[in-house]
Amino acid sequence: MVKIVNSQLGIITDSVNSFFDNIFGRAQEYENLLISSGGIAFLRMIITGMFLGFLISAVVMMYNKRVLGKAVRELVELGAVGSENAVAMTSLACSSNAFIRRSVLRGVNLRRVIKVMPASDSECQDIKKITSESALVYIPEQDLDAACRKFDKSGTSIRSLLLVIAVSFAIYIAVMFFIPLALSLINGVVGNFGK
Repeated sequence: MVKIVNSQLGIITDSVNSFFDNIFGRAQEYENLLISSGGIAFLRMIITGMFLGFLISAVVMMYNKRVLGKAVRELVELGAVGSENAVAMTSLACSSNAFIRRSVLRGVNLRRVIKVMPASDSECQDIKKITSESALVYIPEQDLDAACRKFDKSGTSIRSLLLVIAVSFAIYIAVMFFIPLALSLINGVVGNFGK
């Protein structure tokens, strides 16, 4: 089984490397720069990793602002600013979303700006044991401006996300084509100085 997986991974790796060899050129073409084929592969991985990281961060930013931000915007609309104005979590229209419920009760992003407290003093004071049915939520007054800025949904539409992805992909392809040209130019200059 392991031999089959290794052989399939080898075929995929060879295919990807031959594709990038056609774009980047082979390491032998840069003999004056002392760049090994491993160095070229490493450069490809760095560029591709940066591209994928940028795309993932764009999607996460959109998720935070559009999905998780619903809770913040709804609390502001209800006037749940300050512990004295806390509202029941079940009274929020967005509380039916499991991602929002989890983020408010156990997550990190919303917990920084939305505070949770038990519905009554007789209930458990351990925040980790509070459920969405017994939780009161509010935004502290000192965090209101930061919450509104952080979870403002303006400029975060699907169209803008697709535009960011398209522009990022175009830049990625341009960089992948520019680097071999730059390496060839530098290789030629270094080769001419060596003669």
